[in-house]
Amino acid sequence: MEAILEFKSFSIKSIFKEYSVYFSQDSCKEILNNSSYGDVIFIDKNVNNLYPEITSTFDLPVKIINSNENQKNFSELHEYINFLIRNNFSKNNKIISIGGGVVQDITSFISSIYLRGVDWIFFPTNILTQCDSCIGSKSSINFKNYKNQLGGFYPPSKIFIDINFLKTIGREEIASGLGEMLHYFIINSFKDYKFFMENAELILEGDGDLLGSINKSLSIKKVMVELDEFDKGPRNIFNYGHSFGHALESVTNFSIPHGIAVAYGIDLANYLSVNYGFMEKETRNLIMKASKIVTDEFPLPQIEYDKYFEALKRDKKNIDNHFVFILAETIGKVSKAKVKDSSNLRSLITSYFDKKVYLTDI
Repeated sequence: MEAILEFKSFSIKSIFKEYSVYFSQDSCKEILNNSSYGDVIFIDKNVNNLYPEITSTFDLPVKIINSNENQKNFSELHEYINFLIRNNFSKNNKIISIGGGVVQDITSFISSIYLRGVDWIFFPTNILTQCDSCIGSKSSINFKNYKNQLGGFYPPSKIFIDINFLKTIGREEIASGLGEMLHYFIINSFKDYKFFMENAELILEGDGDLLGSINKSLSIKKVMVELDEFDKGPRNIFNYGHSFGHALESVTNFSIPHGIAVAYGIDLANYLSVNYGFMEKETRNLIMKASKIVTDEFPLPQIEYDKYFEALKRDKKNIDNHFVFILAETIGKVSKAKVKDSSNLRSLITSYFDKKVYLTDI
């Protein structure tokens, strides 16, 4: 794998504080240098099983989290708050968070509300969190069966990206990470799209420039996060593929990994863009070659359309009972669109899934 020294640390400017991203190959050393008495560890169960030395090395209270979407449901959060109370966690202590998106969301949300805000540091352990969600401040908590309905903005003070964690992730997780990176590369430039096409299949096979892809993805996101931290305007473009992807996750009870759902969502957004006259068919077909690298091995189940549209209606980007989507004109150019005709939208989406348009050129 690439020499990690070529990737320098960088900082993100936030209204809360400036926080830094470091590239490391020794998480235990980083925990030792950044922890003190009274701190606690939140860690993904699978990560703890694979790397028991992380928690056994330190005399700190450990909360092991079984990372599935149900665990970040609002009704489950009392368990984590009680853990902090039992361990006399105080305002000057910090939570050391080690895991993927579920652990990150739980930690960020709890840290933002406990004692009106406490410090936390983050060790992302999969591609999704390393390439995307580790920066940007967002926390998202599920409410009942509704994904990411609660949350806020509360960044960690430090992020340590350790590529050694990626040695034990499976092909599905790699594909999911690629799906998340893809939406950044399509939004940003044709050059980045080409970079994805040159590396994605190699990365799936355990080769390719994975670390460079992660660094590139974070660099794209950093610019927009600093411009629009609270997602009030320009940063909305990063919802490209996500409204449709989140709805897929919801109606399949989260059986489709996030980044794979996003890759399907990108193609559906492009299909709608063609039908609404924004995008040429040839452009959609070109981008589909990238999304299929992510989705090919992970076919969709039968979609229940009523539930799918209910999930779309709950998307937090919607305004005044109108759907709001990020649609694309071409690679490097996407924008927000308000869709008022829900019956036509439903007809297009139903046809897309029924005919399995995601498998073919149009």
